[in-house]
Amino acid sequence: MWITWKYRLLTNVERMRRHMSNESQCSRCGNVYELEIHAVRDCFFLKSIWRSVVPTHARISFFAMSMNDWMLWNLENIGDCGSRVVDGYSPMVTVAHWSEPFRGSIKLNIDGAISPNGSYAGIGGVFRDADANWL
Repeated sequence: MWITWKYRLLTNVERMRRHMSNESQCSRCGNVYELEIHAVRDCFFLKSIWRSVVPTHARISFFAMSMNDWMLWNLENIGDCGSRVVDGYSPMVTVAHWSEPFRGSIKLNIDGAISPNGSYAGIGGVFRDADANWL
């Protein structure tokens, strides 16, 4: 998330700007521009994951936020352990183990931690395919 927050995520738009690619579009869904917010939230494939996590009544606000507002909201909710609520939605803490997605799909794994006194927090995420390869 820090890489995304600092606009350091190597999206296809950024690859094209650096002359590393001739394509700016998302390779997963074909959207014309793969910007940071598209790569972590708005891609068709990722929206299906977010929709399974975000309650129906909170989705409009969740998907309408700007990149900066969305990142701040996510970081603040993690840091507050869900004490800040947006449209009735607050994150839940769960314990899970990794299981592979269906073949041909990708999976976003995230984790977060908070210091005992609540003054420091961190979050991270990784996309993996069905063979557990990082994308």
